[in-house]
Amino acid sequence: MHTNPYVDSMTGSICTTISKDVKDKNNKLLGVAAIDIILDTLSATMAKIEISENAKGYIVNADGLFITNEDSASLMKKSIFDKPEFKKHNCQVNSLNWVKKTKIKY
Repeated sequence: MHTNPYVDSMTGSICTTISKDVKDKNNKLLGVAAIDIILDTLSATMAKIEISENAKGYIVNADGLFITNEDSASLMKKSIFDKPEFKKHNCQVNSLNWVKKTKIKY
């Protein structure tokens, strides 16, 4: 199981938590193993990717909030749907969290 990305209260970084229940051979719960993963390097990696001359790549959550963005003040606070080019093209995020573009001419 994993959480939606969130702002970690101690570091201020964008994180996600992955957890798994630990059971014995009789299916009795023994505990939970969990790890917090800081996603800071994800933004740095995305910034280095060149898609094309006039394109940028972002990772957003299901609500359109930025998980990666060159503007760190936008992370988990601003939505990709606030960007004029997305409003203009009536974009949506589908159930797989990918940006689905509609009616865009390339």
